Order: sequence, then C-alpha cells, then structure tokens
Amino acid sequence: RIRGELLIQQSDRLSFLLLGRYDQYDLDNLEKPWHKPEITASFATEYNLRNKILLDASLNYMGQRFAPATALDNEMITLKGFVDLNMGVEYRYTKLLSGFLRLNNILGARNYFWNQYPAIGFNVMAGFTYAL
Repeated sequence: RIRGELLIQQSDRLSFLLLGRYDQYDLDNLEKPWHKPEITASFATEYNLRNKILLDASLNYMGQRFAPATALDNEMITLKGFVDLNMGVEYRYTKLLSGFLRLNNILGARNYFWNQYPAIGFNVMAGFTYAL
C-alpha cells in the first residue's frame, strides 16, 4: 500500500487537500480482491469567508473493482471506476446557529460502490445546526 496526502493551508480562509492511495493485494484463494479498488484519489478545497460563509467542494475518484457475479459461483464482474463531485455551503448566523446546503453526486452518475448496490444519484441535503 502506498498512500500520500498533501494539505496546503493557503491562509486561515483557504485550504486544499490532495489524497491518493494505491493498493496491491496478494491473495491465496481469490484471483482478485472483491470490492477493493487499486487506486483512489480525492481533491478537496474549503474557503471560509469572514467566519460567516463556508464553501467546500470535493472531487473523488474510485478505480475499478471486481466483485462476484453471484454468491453461488466464482465468476467475477468488473465494476468500472467513477468520479464523484460534491459541493456545500454553510452560513453561520451566530456562533451557536448555522444552516447548510450540500449537493452530492452533482454529476448524477449511477455509480456502484458494491455489486448490485448503486449509490444515490444527485441529491441535496439541507439543515440547521445548533451548538450548546
């Protein structure tokens, strides 16, 4: 396994994060590791505007994976790699109260993390936070 991480803190307001991972498996009983990508990578950025508005975005890549075709045999299928884009904004009304909006899977791709289990397509999540 090789893993790398680079964080660039441009200022108190702006940061960038780059992650990468390469995995190689030595298996005794299987030809390929099931549901384990060889390569994963992520890029994320955050921007803090006067401690009131926080913006973030992330771009994630998961390489191809292999999965059993059925539980009854040893046939494999290939799950293709995919890219996932997410963005969010948070408004801090006070130190105790804030609201947020998240946009997930902006590309709307029908990704499969595991065989027969598709990820949710484009979705929006909104909410409030209150800190005691």
